[in-house]
Amino acid sequence: MAAVFAHNPWETTALYAASRSVAVPFAILAAINLRSTPALAALAFVMGLIQLFDGFVGIYAHDASKTYGPFVLALLTFITLARLLKTQRAAGEPN
Repeated sequence: MAAVFAHNPWETTALYAASRSVAVPFAILAAINLRSTPALAALAFVMGLIQLFDGFVGIYAHDASKTYGPFVLALLTFITLARLLKTQRAAGEPN
């Protein structure tokens, strides 16, 4: 979001990134509100991929803070997604 308010040649790119950063949390809140596990799982998968790719951008930029942080968040997101799916699968199985 800081790049949106900084006047630079990359302003359009910053706006695209900001739109993603604003739209995805709204979609996640909607999935939570609707109690839709499949929608929440799909959004978690997308966010995990975004963080994973952000980590590769950090590698390309040779910036450790932009590398390790996104990779850790991606890992945590995928672990949480796996637990969500495991819990959902266990709840759907007959006793």
